[in-house]
Amino acid sequence: RRPSHSPRPRRPTHSPRSPGSSKSARMLLLLPLILPGDSSALATNTASVQNGASKMLLPVSRLSAGPMVVSPQVKLMRFLPKQHMVHSLRGGAISSSLADYSSAASDLFGNMRTPASIVGGAIVPMGFVLKEKVGEETQLTTALRRAYTLFAVASFTSQLISVVYSSIAVNKLAEIGAAPTKNVYELLSGTTYQLPWIGCNVHFFLGLFGVLCMVGIRVFLETGGKAFGAAAAFITASAFALMTSIMNRGVAAGDGTIRSSSNILSLVVQYIHLIMVEIARTRGVFQILSFGFALAALVSTFRMKKTAPGPA
Repeated sequence: RRPSHSPRPRRPTHSPRSPGSSKSARMLLLLPLILPGDSSALATNTASVQNGASKMLLPVSRLSAGPMVVSPQVKLMRFLPKQHMVHSLRGGAISSSLADYSSAASDLFGNMRTPASIVGGAIVPMGFVLKEKVGEETQLTTALRRAYTLFAVASFTSQLISVVYSSIAVNKLAEIGAAPTKNVYELLSGTTYQLPWIGCNVHFFLGLFGVLCMVGIRVFLETGGKAFGAAAAFITASAFALMTSIMNRGVAAGDGTIRSSSNILSLVVQYIHLIMVEIARTRGVFQILSFGFALAALVSTFRMKKTAPGPA
């Protein structure tokens, strides 16, 4: 006789969960797959994806011809940045859509504006004119003293231009914004922000070079051009060469795949070309005046040698 309350084997209510099932569930993204063709023929279906001992539901799209197999590259979507949203999966390849990089561009312009303000403020205490030493003035010291004044004025105004370029660009990015692009480099290389970006970089670099020349000339003249002054001048020249090398590598690198210039000199040439194109396009009065005054300053600089006094 069988007992009335015989124990029955219990059936497990759920299958054992593999250790990586919950983690895998978080890795898969729920997104529709958009295929080329008539959009009205798309219908939402549910595909069951087997992952170890657990099953997850992944919504996919299909055509009227039949269901479509989910590409395993969907798992790779977790490596994309947040601003890159998947647009479509065609032929197993992932294509990222455009994004708004106005905030990143504003940060880059801010990175140029702050150092330019600091350098410009440091030039003022150094002074724009060196006093002439009576009885010790020679043709070399006179030329260096005049060059010091030119470097001081050019460096200070160059840093101010860099600050103006970056400040206006930051304001316009906040007020108007920018069209979506693939990356921030493409945004800064566009027609709207290419001139401000290259302009603030060129003027910042030229201002730094001018400050180095000011330091070297000032120390050389204050020490009377002796060995100590020559050593300080050589230190300045070494820093000048190293800064040029660093800037050339940065300009040549571009965004890692595309570059607009190969070195700082070609960047200056590109900047002058952009200014000429902008003047021809807008015919702005003040732009034309600015370019004319810059040419007049160069002519006056080359004529200084004719008016330089001889040895005392």
